[in-house]
Amino acid sequence: MPRHVALSFFLSLLLSANAQEVPAPIGWPGPDIDANATVQEAPEFPGGMPALMDFLSAHVVYPKDALDQGVEGKVYIAFMVDKDGSVKDVEVARGAGLPSLGEEAVRVVGLLPPWKPGRLDGRPVKVRYTLPVNFRLTSPVKSK
Repeated sequence: MPRHVALSFFLSLLLSANAQEVPAPIGWPGPDIDANATVQEAPEFPGGMPALMDFLSAHVVYPKDALDQGVEGKVYIAFMVDKDGSVKDVEVARGAGLPSLGEEAVRVVGLLPPWKPGRLDGRPVKVRYTLPVNFRLTSPVKSK
């Protein structure tokens, strides 16, 4: 990636990301959870939000087609943080500009290490999580 291009990720759990309890499928041990239930403790990336931002910044590669066309945008990535903290079922919830931006965000979120799982009534639970990833060119791209 050229040095004059920087990626900016605005990850605000309080404003943009959301975590919600997912009911256990029928047949799983324990009672099913109401689909409208919310977790008491949200999942947490190891090291918190600063560490998550560092991880994304270190692993995301601005897609060449988006770079060439000067396309910026915010992609919302939905995924599941499982009871064991693993990240699963990563998908684009809402794309921006070019499909390659969503594809890159999905690729990198799929690389995330296990999180501290969400908890409800003291036990770990599956939580659906939505993470906004901003692709932004901070300096004009110069052509030769």
